Amino acid sequence: LPEARRVHTAALFDYRKQLHHDANYRAGLHALRRLQPGGVLLDVGCAGGRFVQLAGALGYQAIGVDIDEAPVRWGREELDLDLRRAAPDSLPDNLPPVDIVSLWNVLEHVADPPALLRAIRAAMAPEGLLLVDVPNFAFRLAAARFTGVYEPAQQRFFPYDHLNHFTA
Repeated sequence: LPEARRVHTAALFDYRKQLHHDANYRAGLHALRRLQPGGVLLDVGCAGGRFVQLAGALGYQAIGVDIDEAPVRWGREELDLDLRRAAPDSLPDNLPPVDIVSLWNVLEHVADPPALLRAIRAAMAPEGLLLVDVPNFAFRLAAARFTGVYEPAQQRFFPYDHLNHFTA
C-alpha cells in the first residue's frame, strides 16, 4: 500500500488534474450562491485548492483542509490560498465559524465518515450548509452492465483508496 499511497498523492498534487472538476465545482458554486451568497467556505479534502480558488474569486472567505501536506503546501505557496493540513476524520482547531462546507469526493476515502461529519457540524455556523459529492456506486455498476464496458480488475468500481461506497 505505500506504493499506492505515493501514486495517489502524486495524482492529487498535480493541480492540472483538478481542472477537470471545474464544471462540477462551478455548478456547485452556482447553487451555493443562491442559498448563501457569501461567508466562510471550508473545502474538506481540498488537495491543491482549485475549489478554494474558485470560491475565493466569487467573494467567499475560502479555506481548504487536506490530510496531505504536499498539495496543501503547493496551494499555499503557488496560489496564495488559505490551505491547512488536517488529520483524517477531523478538522483544524483554529477555524472561524463556517457557513458552508464542501466535500468533493471525500467521504468514500474516509475511514470514519460519522466522525468527520460530527467535526464538520461542530465547526459550522447554526444555519450552515453542507455540500457533499460522492461517486454513485449503483449508477456506475448499472452503466457498466448496460454498456458492457468493465474496466480491468474492476478498478473503476473498487478503487484501492475507496473505503466506502454510496448509492442514490
